[in-house]
Amino acid sequence: MLDYDKIYDMETLYGGGMDKFAEFYSGIKFKCTKIDYHKSTGKVKYMLIEQITK
Repeated sequence: MLDYDKIYDMETLYGGGMDKFAEFYSGIKFKCTKIDYHKSTGKVKYMLIEQITK
């Protein structure tokens, strides 16, 4: 998040409530800048989503 220059994992965002996240950050744009997949399953292993507006 640009506001705090900090990286949060998804568990932290879910733990705080996605409704609250949506309430506070609904006017801000984000972009997925990196995605990694599990080799054995092909499912998403890691995503880096960066805030691009304040």
